[in-house]
Amino acid sequence: VTVSVLYWMGDQPDGDASGASPRRFTLLRNVRLGKGSFGVVYKALDNATGAHVAMKIADVGNQAAARQLAQEMNLLSRLNHENVVRFVAAEAEDTNARMVMELLPGGSVQSALDELGYRFHENVIRRYFRQLLRGIDFLHSQSIVHRDIKPGNMLLAVDGTVKLSDFGLCRSLQSCASTATAGSCGGTPCFMAPEVVTSNKMSFGGDIWSAACTVLQLATGVPPWSHLGCDMACNPYSLVFHIGLAKPPDHHPPIPDHLSQPLRQILSRCFAHDHASRPTAAELLSSEYFSCDEPPSDAEDLEAYCAALEQARSASLAEQDTAELEALDFQTTACDTEEPLTVPADAADAADPAPLPRHENRSLSRVPAGPWCLPVKIVEFEDDNGAWRRVSDSMKETILAALENSAPRTVTTTAFGRRYQVDLDGMFQVNLQTKKRRKIRVRSGVLRRALRPAYLNEREQWVQYDAAFSAKIIEALSTDDRFVTHRVGNQQYEVDLHALVQRNVSTNVRRLVSIRPEHREPPKRVLQYMSSGGQWSTFDHALSRLLLHAYDAGHTVQTVQSGQSTYTVDFASCTQVNTQTGFSRKIRVVQCNS
Repeated sequence: VTVSVLYWMGDQPDGDASGASPRRFTLLRNVRLGKGSFGVVYKALDNATGAHVAMKIADVGNQAAARQLAQEMNLLSRLNHENVVRFVAAEAEDTNARMVMELLPGGSVQSALDELGYRFHENVIRRYFRQLLRGIDFLHSQSIVHRDIKPGNMLLAVDGTVKLSDFGLCRSLQSCASTATAGSCGGTPCFMAPEVVTSNKMSFGGDIWSAACTVLQLATGVPPWSHLGCDMACNPYSLVFHIGLAKPPDHHPPIPDHLSQPLRQILSRCFAHDHASRPTAAELLSSEYFSCDEPPSDAEDLEAYCAALEQARSASLAEQDTAELEALDFQTTACDTEEPLTVPADAADAADPAPLPRHENRSLSRVPAGPWCLPVKIVEFEDDNGAWRRVSDSMKETILAALENSAPRTVTTTAFGRRYQVDLDGMFQVNLQTKKRRKIRVRSGVLRRALRPAYLNEREQWVQYDAAFSAKIIEALSTDDRFVTHRVGNQQYEVDLHALVQRNVSTNVRRLVSIRPEHREPPKRVLQYMSSGGQWSTFDHALSRLLLHAYDAGHTVQTVQSGQSTYTVDFASCTQVNTQTGFSRKIRVVQCNS
């Protein structure tokens, strides 16, 4: 497939003296933004304007992908609407076809939902739903059906404007008739309307159904049909079969009770089994629900929502941080010593972050009560030097489970190819091979994580606030304040912690805000062997993963195939033997922080 035409929005840079035309866009291949229906999206630089743009690339060798991208180029180049991603240019080369679009630094609504870790409040849902319907209404006015509406295809501008993207499955109807037959069933299964999965029917009503499913995901935090369980919802074939056979009133995903009555009524109309009975986007936009910015009288109370959000995020962060701390507990045994490698002190002990500076007449004493301060249990043994070191993950789980159940008081467990017997009354462990005995202890610890408020600047980069502004934001989170104001130079800024938006009071320029716990990467494990020159070399990635999996499972010996050779790996003696040649060499498991 060859795209022979170039569409340019704006001036193309002049060529050089020889008449050659320079390439307008420079691809930043290390900055991959995502994957669309028929291509990969990268960040690129517009050499004519200096602006960052998004570039979708399809391999011309993939005929279907190139054809779909060419169709998307031709269609998107004719669209111009505030709620549709803006087309910049299209070009073709011998090896690939490229489409350039505006870059939306806020990411997708799906990514915003994932980062929140909870459902959106109805105020946010109504704002996003209204803008989504405006984009759909514009497409339908151009006789275009999107066919893949979902949170992942709704992009956010810096000011929070929603824009529809990924038009790879779009089709243009030849008339304003509401239906036509598509050549193939397209879209994301859990957002598909019944008529799409049963008869491949392409309709404006199908987009309305998908928009309603999108609202359900924003209102619940999980994809539609998740109530069916993972066996059904996670299997696209089973889910499509269910959607096609379901009959009213169970033909659509359940509508949450916490939504306001007007929104539930709108969703019920969008889920009409007959696509012709569903309202149009224009009819929905004219409803009273979208006519004002005041929340409906029966909408969920914002204070109750924030309390539920805090509780849900606390539970989520507790699970995440416990898993992270357990990853930091990992210890390995080198081939020439029985002593486990130590985790760096700053990671192993989960050291407290440096205290945040206090700002005038405000106290940060309540900050440690948030979900970024988590209680944890630490299980340790005493080494030959009298130092306390953490036991392996598997041993820790066994010991804590036995302590919770109060019986048995003696347990046997395997760690790193060795078997241990642990006496919980005497609090000691015995290596059943060497009979070596060591003391153990269980203590309580606290994992504190610093919060890092940041805003998205005009160069699409997250910039951390200064210490004073960060302190104000963190205290506002602990006292449930919604707005935080701060002056920087002669500029006054206001941060809305519910909408996560920063506003310059003078210019009214808005920026997205992010508030995340500081992330600490756990050390990574590497499996190495000693080469003939006495140098430690690393196994290839696939073989290393296989052996480490066996290592974690407690296997003493593992046989693996690499190329034409077969090797026997003995974790107890830390050796690898080539079974054909008998050649033996040392191995070890080490950990690093990079």
